[in-house]
Order: sequence, then C-alpha cells, then structure tokens
Amino acid sequence: MLEKNGFTDVYLVFDRYHDYSIKSGTRLARAGQFASRRHKLSLTTPLPPQKVALTVTENKVQLTELICQQLVVASQDKALGHKVVITGKEPTPIEISKGMQRDRIDMWTTHEEADVIIVQQVVKIANEGAKIIRVTCDDTGVFVPFMYFYRTLGLSCVLTMESTGSERTLIDIGASVEKHRAIIPDLPGAHALTGSDTVAYCFGIGKARAIKALNSGNHLQALGEINSHTDDVVKEATSFMADCYGNTKRDNMSDIRVDVWSAKMARRKVTAAPELKILPLTSEAFELNVQ
Repeated sequence: MLEKNGFTDVYLVFDRYHDYSIKSGTRLARAGQFASRRHKLSLTTPLPPQKVALTVTENKVQLTELICQQLVVASQDKALGHKVVITGKEPTPIEISKGMQRDRIDMWTTHEEADVIIVQQVVKIANEGAKIIRVTCDDTGVFVPFMYFYRTLGLSCVLTMESTGSERTLIDIGASVEKHRAIIPDLPGAHALTGSDTVAYCFGIGKARAIKALNSGNHLQALGEINSHTDDVVKEATSFMADCYGNTKRDNMSDIRVDVWSAKMARRKVTAAPELKILPLTSEAFELNVQ
C-alpha cells in the first residue's frame, strides 16, 4: 500500500465496532464457537488462527488498531511525497504527508461502516478537485451510493472500483451511471429493501431481481424521504416487492404471500410444504422492515 504512495494519495479505511451497534448480535453469532476466544494482541504475540482473529470482534478491534499504529509509523519514517489518510477506530482520520501528521477534522465521522466512510471520503475529495479516484472494493454497499451520488452531485472525475479478487476487474462508475441513469434515484431504496448492512433481506430476492423490478417501472423515491407519509412509502415498497416475487396484481404483502405459497405448492410433486423462508413477509412484518 505504501509503495503506491510514491505517486498517489492513499486513503485507507477500516470498519469500526461500536458496543451499541445494531450488528453486534450478528457479529456474535458469526463468531460462533470462537466467541469466547478473546486474545490480548501485540506486535510480539503470535496471531491466533484466522477464524479467531477475524470473527471475534474484540480481536479484530485490536488487530485494526495495531495495523493503524504501524502504518502511521511507517508513513512517517518514509517521509512520502503524497499523503496517506488512515481511518481507524477514532472519529477523526489521521493524515501523514512529508513526515508530518495532522488530524483530518473535515472528515470526522462516528459511522461504523467502512462502506459509508469510503463514500463520504470519495465524495469529498472529488468535490475538492480530484480527477482520478480508484477504490479497491467490490461491495454493493459502496457501488450503489457511488452511482447515486455521482449522478446526484454531478461529479465528473474518473471514478472506478477495483475488485479484490484475483481477476482485479475494474468498474467505471461514470459509464455505469450513463447506462442506468433512469433507475439511479431508486437504487438506494431498492438496495435497502433487498438487503443491506443494517436491513434484513427477503430470502431469494437478490440485486438482479431488484434491477429487473426497477426497469419494469417501479419507483422507490419516497423511501428515505423524511417528509413522506408512511402509507405512501409502504404502498410504493409493496408494489416493488410484488414485482420481485413475480406478482404484480396485488397491493398487500399478505395476499402476495398466499399467492406465492399457492404457486409453490402447485409445482411440488410431494405433499411436504415449502420452507417458510421462501415466502414474502406478512403485511405487518413488511411494514416494520420498511420502517
């Protein structure tokens, strides 16, 4: 990473792990049998197994802090010509340039998700005049906001996303915006309803179906608008999800649930009922999900 700093600015962003996070339960479940294996890590202690280091929140917090501390030291020692901006657990990122360190108060944020912080920083440096920005990330939670803000803010920089896989695929955000311009205002709502970092997804309803539903003429611009009436938002979201489930004639999620159940049963060769997880939510549960 620091080798790149000889010819370009580098922004490195880590996730944060707040005790009050809405994702705490999910992280604990992900740790599973390793949840109790908390280590006190230092530069001289051996690393625990990867599963333990990267699934137990307490271990990840320590590991991130150690990496950030060492990057700060390494950046200062190299006295690099371009700047390195490191965003760790503290609300204020640290910038190192030409051996000097300063706090980036202008990038202050308490948000815990690296995805959101990446978008915040990219928008800022784009508005400050950066001509070319490459983001090494292949997360949908970054791609959708990039598309939305690139169009909404009228950005003109060359913004690309580079995948983290072996093929290192590049996605041109500007070109993607031009191709999908018509549905971009609805993308954030579609992303949220079909599953994001803080919203559960409906089983079997992925991003491909969401895009197909938007291209069919569904809109979700009321979702997220603070002045929108809840009834209007739910109605719009129900129409969208009905299309995702292949049923455009119903305006009530419970009715859609019955229709999907009936269709599944009609196609089954055995008498056993299909799993409940493949069915849409009831109207009451869906309204809570939308909220």
